[in-house]
Amino acid sequence: MKNLYDSLSNRVNIEKKGMNRYIPKKRKDKKLNNFIYTQKEDKLICQKGYSFIGKTWQKDGFTYYFSASS
Repeated sequence: MKNLYDSLSNRVNIEKKGMNRYIPKKRKDKKLNNFIYTQKEDKLICQKGYSFIGKTWQKDGFTYYFSASS
């Protein structure tokens, strides 16, 4: 059974509303500089809730791109 309360979209919506979340983490996700990254889904979400539109491999890792018009 899938725990919907632990979904990425639920976490992003809580953060967008400025609320504190008290959801036990059931997945490997990371947060850095108000960006959320989930390894399982390979998603990077900005603090406003938008997903990246592309990524490019660089020497030390990936560079993620976001739309400037979002």
